Amino acid sequence: MPPQHHPYESLPVPSDAPFTLKPSGPGKGWGAFATRSIERGTVILRETAVFAIPKHQADITELDVRAAFRKAPPAAQRQFLALRDNAAGPFRSMAKAFAENSFAIGASVERRGAHGFFPLLSRFNHSCVPNAAVPILHDAPKDSPAIYATRDIAAGEEIMFRYDPHFECRTAIEHHEALDFVCDCPACRPGTEFQRASDLRRRLIRGLQFLVSGEGPAASQGGSTSASANIIPDPGVRKEVAEFRTPLSAQLIYNLLTVCLMEAEGILDEFEVGRLQPGFTAMATMFRRPRNASIARRAMAQSTPTERLRVAFALYGRADEADEEMARVLRAMQGVSLAG
Repeated sequence: MPPQHHPYESLPVPSDAPFTLKPSGPGKGWGAFATRSIERGTVILRETAVFAIPKHQADITELDVRAAFRKAPPAAQRQFLALRDNAAGPFRSMAKAFAENSFAIGASVERRGAHGFFPLLSRFNHSCVPNAAVPILHDAPKDSPAIYATRDIAAGEEIMFRYDPHFECRTAIEHHEALDFVCDCPACRPGTEFQRASDLRRRLIRGLQFLVSGEGPAASQGGSTSASANIIPDPGVRKEVAEFRTPLSAQLIYNLLTVCLMEAEGILDEFEVGRLQPGFTAMATMFRRPRNASIARRAMAQSTPTERLRVAFALYGRADEADEEMARVLRAMQGVSLAG
């Protein structure tokens, strides 16, 4: 009998693409593997949506997908029908197949909230400690997202990205609660020194984010509600956060410490730096006292996260006239009153 070909072998991988599709391992279906060395910053693949549905993912129904499928050209229909649930049998629901193989897009008001079907980008597997990213870039075409190498990737290495950016503040158990599969990346592999340290780092990141924003990211993004609610058990600290009384000096230090933890975790790439940098720079310019402002400027002038944090620690415990002004603005924005 002739060998049985997997449907993913028919997917149109560009001839110059630096990867190939093949089985990844138990429970992971197929994945994308580097066929040559890929340098950090390289665009691995840019793909245009085969077809799209102008709705948020949570609002897309089976009827929506069927209607979009019927309007799609024959080649697009064949690619959609080639999808396999965990690379095994066909999906029982077209809506589930679309949900697991789509990305948010929308380059215009008319397509705000749209999701598109991407047969190749969807073949890249997840890792909580990835070597690639699919960033949201404001100057890039929204209908054609791309996956970039965030570090040097060796030939034969599987190329993976984080499916959910909020995983930066979830422990291994919380990762598995949020995923429909078991992740075996270094942050999730049980019993290892890295995994134990990873859980501690990610708990700290969640606590620091709570101190800055007053929110528990894991709870708001479908993770462990109880874990987020109890990350800062001290009622006095929680009250201070709720009333926006965390000093500006502490907020800057908490943010810089978060970056250091992300770097140690292996999840700090140039896209994360680009996302976070404007906020840090703006925060550093808010200090009113000359001594505080001088320390903040020197901290932001350092070339590494660790050096920035080391210099910024000189601010810890230092009050500033900007503290109360910032608290008043934030309370007004949130409609918080301290009366009574």
